[in-house]
Amino acid sequence: MAPPVGGGDVQAFRAILDRVAAVRPALKAVLEHATLVEVSPRRLSLWFESSGPGGDSFLATQAREENALALLGDAARAHFGADTEVRVDSGPRPPGATGATLAAIDAETRRVASDQARQAVEKHPLVAAAVRLFGAELREVRLPSLEE
Repeated sequence: MAPPVGGGDVQAFRAILDRVAAVRPALKAVLEHATLVEVSPRRLSLWFESSGPGGDSFLATQAREENALALLGDAARAHFGADTEVRVDSGPRPPGATGATLAAIDAETRRVASDQARQAVEKHPLVAAAVRLFGAELREVRLPSLEE
């Protein structure tokens, strides 16, 4: 099960990122690694882990670029239909930044789906018979992409 995402409406953030991706797909990939602190019509607040004392991570630096912040702000305001404040922070974990990133949530979703598929294949009567008859071993179960 995916870790909870604190302070944020994950679906709203995904919708905002879809707007960002329409203009700058690479920025969406960066923002998927942010922890949500607050996602609301009033404020979109994201947090990135620091690379060390006093240093921003590469991702935080990318997200804080003037053009990136402008695009993220435009996307948030368009989504909420409000004058949404946008903040991108790094450093010590702020209160409310208790959840996982979208990247972590999506990775966990893929892992769970893969585990479930493997169990279903292992239990299939034809697979079980092939394993028994040929002394075979199930090595890999491939799933179609979960992306649309």
